[in-house]
Amino acid sequence: MDLSRSRTTRRSSTKCTDYYEPDCDRGVRFNDPDLGIEWGITPEAAILSEKDSRAPLLTDIQNPFAWGTTKLSCL
Repeated sequence: MDLSRSRTTRRSSTKCTDYYEPDCDRGVRFNDPDLGIEWGITPEAAILSEKDSRAPLLTDIQNPFAWGTTKLSCL
């Protein structure tokens, strides 16, 4: 099946509960094998922003949350 011609739509959403804080902005590499998401394209065919192309693997991300609080430790 040629997925480049597929009419399947993939959507994602995020929930924001406060104002945008650039120092707390995070991302994860879209093709991280630990996530196991079949996007239907090769990494070479993906069109990514500069920021997304530099995103780390999930295992390489430090947890930004402080234990026992609702405030991010980066704030």
